[in-house]
Amino acid sequence: MGVDFAHDEAKKVHGRLTILPEMQGPPGFSHGGVIAAVLDEIMSCASWISGNLAFAAHLEFDYRKPVPIGTELRFEG
Repeated sequence: MGVDFAHDEAKKVHGRLTILPEMQGPPGFSHGGVIAAVLDEIMSCASWISGNLAFAAHLEFDYRKPVPIGTELRFEG
């Protein structure tokens, strides 16, 4: 999806993603699965950097509002 991940000395993982038109779900907005996939990936990266092996057995989200196409999102884990 083109997410750029980096980590800092505190073992926090940071990522950025701009929502592109091909990531559209409802007209003009991001597909919720794109955001869920990035959150799952950043959790995995944070776990890996901390020296742990983990995976998501269950993901569930209640989104607060839609994310418009063209929005840059920043993630931290």
